[in-house]
Amino acid sequence: MRHLRAVLLLLVLALTSAACAVDEATRDPLTGAETGGWVAESIDELDEDLEDDIEDPIQPGTGLDDEEADPGPDATARAALADVEDFWSRTYEDVFGEPWEPIEGGYWAYGPDTEIPPCGEALTYQDVAGNAFYCPIDDLVAWDAVNLAPDLYERFGGFTLGIVFAHEIGHAVQARTGDLERYPTIVLELQADCFAGAWTADVEAGRSDHFEVTVADLDRTM
Repeated sequence: MRHLRAVLLLLVLALTSAACAVDEATRDPLTGAETGGWVAESIDELDEDLEDDIEDPIQPGTGLDDEEADPGPDATARAALADVEDFWSRTYEDVFGEPWEPIEGGYWAYGPDTEIPPCGEALTYQDVAGNAFYCPIDDLVAWDAVNLAPDLYERFGGFTLGIVFAHEIGHAVQARTGDLERYPTIVLELQADCFAGAWTADVEAGRSDHFEVTVADLDRTM
């Protein structure tokens, strides 16, 4: 898998430009309602929601066709968050010498007409439109489920969403190690990309509950 390893190295050049805005919609990202938002408070809640929504694992190329088994971007996002947290729960202590602390502030899927995650201040949708981010103040992961996730899913496939969330949770790793306070932004972004590559290698090794990956998936992610 020399080609696969080479592509993993190139991910550091691709992920920082992954977020992009698309045509606006006005619906709840999970229920389809015109107003409201979604907050999952814990990894256990994510796992419970996934039981009825996806057939494991999410296959390579998911999101690029109209097959009935396609789980959709919302379920894929939840699967990615659950999978990446599971990865760190298995590996963090071996690397950093102490147990992984799960995300405490929850997981926020937002849109133009939903509640916006706080992140220490009163954010507006315009502040975070078309984006995904980790907020160290409130220890939460948030993403635009209306104008980011569906576009990435349909254009680049479900594994691309996995990479986005692996990168954002990489910042949560930095918050736990103290690196967020030690290094400049460019180093932190590259390190978060490296953490996303580590999760990708774990998927490629067959240890993921929710994903499989091929070189074609990584090419699309780039």
